[in-house]
Amino acid sequence: MTTTASPSLTDTARMLLCKRYLAHGPEYPLCPECQRNDIPGHTCEGRHETIDQFFDRISMGNPEYREMLTSLDFLPNSPTLFNIGLGDQTMLSACFKFNVPDSMDGIFDVVKRAGMVIKHGGGVGFTVSALRPQGALVNSTHGVALGPVNALAIFQETASRMTQGGKRDAAQMGILHCDHPDIERFIHMKDEEPQRYATFNISVALTDDFMSRATTDAGSREARLLREMAESAWRTGDPGVFFIDVAERGNPTPWLGAVDGTNPCGEVPLRNNEACNLGSLNLGHFVGGSLAEPKVEWRRLKERVKLATRYLDDVLDHNWFPDPLITAAVAETRKLGLGVTGWADMLALMRIRYASDEAVELAEKLSKFIAIEAYEESLRLAAEKGHAPAYDHPDASFNINAMPRNTTRTCIAPTGSIGQLMGAQSLGIEPHFAIENSRMMGDGTTYMERVDFGGWLPQTAMGDGGSEVVPWGWHIRHQAAWQKHTDLAVSKTINMPNNATPDDVLMAYVEMWNSGCKGGTIYRDGSRDVQVLTSTSSLSRAAEPHIDLGHLRRPLPDEAQSLRRKVRIGDETLYLHIGLYEDGKPGELFINANKQGSTVAGMYDALGRLASHFLQLGGSPDELAEALRGMRFEPSGFTTDRDIPNVSSPVDYLAQLFSKRWGSEASASLPVLMGMFCPDCSGRILAMEGCMKCENPVCGWSRC
Repeated sequence: MTTTASPSLTDTARMLLCKRYLAHGPEYPLCPECQRNDIPGHTCEGRHETIDQFFDRISMGNPEYREMLTSLDFLPNSPTLFNIGLGDQTMLSACFKFNVPDSMDGIFDVVKRAGMVIKHGGGVGFTVSALRPQGALVNSTHGVALGPVNALAIFQETASRMTQGGKRDAAQMGILHCDHPDIERFIHMKDEEPQRYATFNISVALTDDFMSRATTDAGSREARLLREMAESAWRTGDPGVFFIDVAERGNPTPWLGAVDGTNPCGEVPLRNNEACNLGSLNLGHFVGGSLAEPKVEWRRLKERVKLATRYLDDVLDHNWFPDPLITAAVAETRKLGLGVTGWADMLALMRIRYASDEAVELAEKLSKFIAIEAYEESLRLAAEKGHAPAYDHPDASFNINAMPRNTTRTCIAPTGSIGQLMGAQSLGIEPHFAIENSRMMGDGTTYMERVDFGGWLPQTAMGDGGSEVVPWGWHIRHQAAWQKHTDLAVSKTINMPNNATPDDVLMAYVEMWNSGCKGGTIYRDGSRDVQVLTSTSSLSRAAEPHIDLGHLRRPLPDEAQSLRRKVRIGDETLYLHIGLYEDGKPGELFINANKQGSTVAGMYDALGRLASHFLQLGGSPDELAEALRGMRFEPSGFTTDRDIPNVSSPVDYLAQLFSKRWGSEASASLPVLMGMFCPDCSGRILAMEGCMKCENPVCGWSRC
């Protein structure tokens, strides 16, 4: 395809494209951006397609699509950008949901299906409400059930060894119904060990009846559980809420099954085995008029909504899935999720305060406009190509003259990476985080961002740089306004300042339900040790106890002492090189292994880089050892290291090495987690005193 249209990309967008989205291979030229010295963090140093070749590929040979994509008015979800045009078996959807059955065979069937989805670039939500509670009797084996929390640990173990399509960290969601016997264990599963479930968001499926009781009877079980949820979310950001009855009222095909769970970010309620294709319009590009009299360009927005709907439907026809169950479910409903990013950019360009009735009214108007235009375009597509097969079901109840090609057309996704590719200064429907902030990428790279609208300061989530804070109640009003006309759901973080209380979180839950939201997530600034966005003024407020200046990265100097260690584990020999600071503490890790292919070597390299960034960001050897301790996979067993004679994996060896050499005395003496569960009580198995023992002192199971 020959074309001269090229996008106007920011340096951040170019860095993201080179690192994550452009197809790499020996047939491509050396990255031209790596020859420049003015792009912070640009270190891909690879051979990949050019940016023009990339836009040719993702436009599927359609000049209209290419013009829309290169204008950066619209982009599809990341798996489409990663994979389209690179072969027949390429998966293009981002969002998946599976129901986990109450059997070991069923659990591991889902493990395999989810692993394949993650391998090809998708994120997965799991509904685990069908599982028996932990410790319940299993008649077929005379054993006891794992329970939902331990089942999620199995999915965590799978995801922790993978990245989505080799490009980004795996993303997962766990959802449990509020009436499940293990609901308290689920609510608190991330209180003490949030990194044990690092790839997971978790949400409680709350019914209308639950919320009614929780808000009218202060002494009820429901009120107590909602309070516990609020306290945990105040500490860690989890759990979120999924209002399952509200979501089911918006189910476009109830005759096919319930939408009892969501994708990892919560914006796509789905049936079992369903997936959805997403894409987003950059609202900041649809403001015209003069600086004194800005206005929404409704006609141009209409044209883009129509074209973007066609594009996403075409992507479905190019799509491939790694399991026939997914293929069948997607073909039946043909769900699309057209959303927006840069909402706060549009408000800033129009000089409208985020925390204002005018902004909320415009949100509802835009949501309705996009929904109507996308629906009408889907009707036109149905006339040309046929409607969604779901409407042919014998139990379907739908007007035969209004059957669209797609059972859903709209949703609001968080748009992290694609929003940055389009140059949006705000993502999804969030307010600007701060006037200046530091953004941390998944590989540890950080770069500075500054919001600039011609000297006009917008409201922000943090209120830095002289701007006003957006109170959390306005966050919910915006979410509800967009949800009112959105087919699927709205991904929105309700940002709260560090001094917010658990009562604030509790009130936010209730307000989200009362206002018709399908779910939501609360995040209190500073409640997690590491967060993606950190305002620069927050970094300067060292007197505030929740700010940890250790998260400013401290690389090793160009010349540094190091420790070299050679160890044999099973039939594999590892060579470790650990760079040391002047005080003798570790700050860098390189791992090489003999007789390994490129995939395993790449995984060792990735582990070394992640460990190096963690240590340079102020993480302690004890914390690193705790995160890696007890992972179990081959090679395992005896080693040639006298101090560490037996390990469950090479990663476990690293954990024990860091613990014994640089950890605290208490850490060095800890028993080793074996990555296994007790067959009697489902507790974790420890290696201690020459035996394998259950960590539960009441159980008493051991194998010596």
